Amino acid sequence: MSYRSGILLLLLGLPAFSASSVPGINNFDQVNEQVYRGAQPSDEGFRYLAKIGVKTVLDLREADSRAAAEDALLSPPACSTSTSP
Repeated sequence: MSYRSGILLLLLGLPAFSASSVPGINNFDQVNEQVYRGAQPSDEGFRYLAKIGVKTVLDLREADSRAAAEDALLSPPACSTSTSP
């Protein structure tokens, strides 16, 4: 196999190592039986998290009106942590 072919196969195989996506949450994956991780969920993503039984969402973004609206989508209310002082 040539060097070029090897690089092409490596690049084509990279998506197999990436986390799966669910509706509304890119890069979503289960870390262990109790912990999930992923990108910032959309409204659809928060509904999905509530559906699978997620009770706590750790939000490391600054607190704003969007964060309050997202908290309202989860039942029971989410626990948000802000990086702002």
